[in-house]
Amino acid sequence: MGVKVCRDAPAVTNLLFADDSLILMRTDNTNAGSLKRILDNYCAASGQMVSKAKSSIFFSPNTDVESKVEICQILDIMTKSLSDKYLGLPSMIGVDQVVLFKHLIQRTQKIATGLKERTLSYGGKETLIKAVAQAIPTYAMGVFKFPKKICKGITDAMSQYWWGDEEDQRRMHWFAWWKMCIPKERGGMGFRDIHSFNLAMLAKQCWRLIENFGSLCARVLRAKYYPTGDILNCQLKKGSSYVWQSIWSGIQTFKKGYIWRVGNGEKINIWDDCWIPNSASKKVLTVRGNQVLTKVNELIDPITGEWDEMLIRENFWQIDAERILQIPLFHVETEDYVAWHLTRSGVFSVRSAYYKQWEVNYDTDDSGLARFSMAPHPVWKKLWSLRVPAKVKIYIWRCLHNAIPCRSTLMNRHVGNLSQCPYCTDGAEGLAHMLFKCARAQAVWEALGIATDINFASLTDRAGSAVLEFILCDDSYGRQYSGLVELPELISTVCWFLWWQRRQFVRGEEILTPERTAPAMVALAINFIRGAQAKSTPKINRWPTFLAGQLVLNVDASFTEGDYAGSCGAVIRDHRGSFMSASTARLEHVADVFTAEAAALLEGLKLARDTGCNNLVVRSDNITVVDALRFNEGYSMVAAPVLDECRSYLVDFGRFTIEHCIRESNYVAHELARWERANNPSRWIDAPSNFIVSLLADDISVL
Repeated sequence: MGVKVCRDAPAVTNLLFADDSLILMRTDNTNAGSLKRILDNYCAASGQMVSKAKSSIFFSPNTDVESKVEICQILDIMTKSLSDKYLGLPSMIGVDQVVLFKHLIQRTQKIATGLKERTLSYGGKETLIKAVAQAIPTYAMGVFKFPKKICKGITDAMSQYWWGDEEDQRRMHWFAWWKMCIPKERGGMGFRDIHSFNLAMLAKQCWRLIENFGSLCARVLRAKYYPTGDILNCQLKKGSSYVWQSIWSGIQTFKKGYIWRVGNGEKINIWDDCWIPNSASKKVLTVRGNQVLTKVNELIDPITGEWDEMLIRENFWQIDAERILQIPLFHVETEDYVAWHLTRSGVFSVRSAYYKQWEVNYDTDDSGLARFSMAPHPVWKKLWSLRVPAKVKIYIWRCLHNAIPCRSTLMNRHVGNLSQCPYCTDGAEGLAHMLFKCARAQAVWEALGIATDINFASLTDRAGSAVLEFILCDDSYGRQYSGLVELPELISTVCWFLWWQRRQFVRGEEILTPERTAPAMVALAINFIRGAQAKSTPKINRWPTFLAGQLVLNVDASFTEGDYAGSCGAVIRDHRGSFMSASTARLEHVADVFTAEAAALLEGLKLARDTGCNNLVVRSDNITVVDALRFNEGYSMVAAPVLDECRSYLVDFGRFTIEHCIRESNYVAHELARWERANNPSRWIDAPSNFIVSLLADDISVL
């Protein structure tokens, strides 16, 4: 029994998951009889029965009719097709992939249609789209690359629901969906681009094949499509299966974010591979020319196991030489391995891959220039941090994009023929007029007592979006209104309500007078804030309680990004907080802040070893480094060699505990690291300096 996809591939006999089972075998009576006996024995022993009505047989095209009939009679299963799904996914892929995934569009449309029957605000729509609609195709996207028609169909269903399209009426779509997929901190709504997310999910499969090199799936695919074992440089062959075509697309996305970590350097090509952490391209910038150097291991001194600094500086440009020297090396024999440079831990994440792929798809035009600034604008951070409901935030977001259907805006888009304000009929109804300059709006601001602030923001002939941006970003508007609510929150609430009243007025409904609107808005804004009020933070004891006999090691690092250098501090105290020893050290050739934090921990462990410590509690305020040691992870980080050396030191302490602490509880080590930047590296045993005594006195206190 068992089937091979090619000569060197392992035989696959079965795929079993719960009650979904696939059994693979050669088409002959002997195998069929053996399978029949196995199933009969299992049924007799377990009391379970095989549902023959739900079972089917798939034969290869080369099987003759007589053999098919005999096999069906032996197994007593007459269905001779494999049209059903296995684990919710199609078992067989034909030429027309659109037909296979069309049901996902229908499911998305069905959900959107059902949700339209409910009266939901834009805030509710946002939640439902992100939590429900976008989740529907996720499972299938992890295996198959969707055709563009399927991605567009799912996107159209979500877009129509967001903008409120009816069956017989299409409403105005103010933005293209790709703009809605821009992250919130950059001015979008943070919706998911289906195509980019699909490729990110497939990139995860590439990561799994690399990480689980010996798995059955990896061995089968490797034997068939990349027999050399180099999945990153494999070529897509004609006639490849649809699953492999999908994974290959994910490999191209994976290539945009992978990096080699240096072990022994034997696998990494100096000139072609991505292995330089602090380089934008992750490759060396030095032109190879007539260089005979090929592999990274040629740059490592075979005696010391460290970088051959002289050789590196002679053969590489200065910028490359500095970057290479910043890469820490393992002190034990370790093979080179692939990591993901878009996360701090070096471990692949779909989120980071998605944003990288999205940037490739949408963030550059045909000339290669950026479509919009990558840097987040402060107005968006301020907007999404307001203590008001989501519907108010989204309304202000639309105002900032000038996406409110005022009459003048609609006329500019050739919709309608009226531009006058429905209230005062004293000018064209644009956003600035409706919210700030209309007589009714002015009366509301006067009743609130903030008309001066509004008029100051509107002194120049600013557009309404510019006025709101000025109010949200200018620090002078950050003061509180009557000591209860901040001015930007009150102004945002009033702007939303003015629009709500305008819609009521146009429909012929009765609305509140400005005198009654003002106190109602203050009360509403206060209720919004009370609903979003954060819980008070309890007081923090910098020095928590430890068990008698425990020694506490606190470590911290100070890192300068541009200099790729830093310093570190460590202090050891007993369980009562009494001083025992401390040290500071200079850190040279440091690649990033996490490597600096790992190096600080290593220096602290050296201090503990030199002073004969045992029963040690190791504390750091860097959760990434702490988790890497606690859970034996972090092998994909740049700092992996440093962490590996830390593990070798920890073994010598007998009993030890590693825990994360907040920055306030790491005060002494933090100040020691800062102190070293202006002084020489030092050690203090038993007798601390006056500088440290003052730090210790401040540390044993309650904030």
